[in-house]
Amino acid sequence: MTDTHDHSTPTDYTQAAASQDRPAVKRSPWLVLIPIVVLALWFGYLFFVSRVLPSEETYPDGRRSAVGTVKRHGFFDYKRAGLWREYHRNGAVAGEGQYEAGEKVEETWEYWDEDGKPINTDRPAPKTKANEGSRKRM
Repeated sequence: MTDTHDHSTPTDYTQAAASQDRPAVKRSPWLVLIPIVVLALWFGYLFFVSRVLPSEETYPDGRRSAVGTVKRHGFFDYKRAGLWREYHRNGAVAGEGQYEAGEKVEETWEYWDEDGKPINTDRPAPKTKANEGSRKRM
């Protein structure tokens, strides 16, 4: 008996489907650029239009030392502006007040010791994780 079956073509349909070249799904390269463009526009707005950026300063060990905003006064010359909050190394608020053009507006500043007790002020300590349980706002 002679074999009349052609062995060059697969007889199993799954093999036939697997052997066919399927076109790869093409993704538009523009989709990758969308988040990059959005971020560039946002930071461009902050840099050129508002000229105000959020800022956080840290101690050398990485703990937060101050939080506030900076305002651009030159091309890359930023100075503290608006409300700033400074922290002790233990995380308690050390002071809170306003800056204008990088200078403290002293009459707006309130200070607290490391335990959250006001220093020369009638204002209570602001809530933080360090003093949340022991101090209450009035």
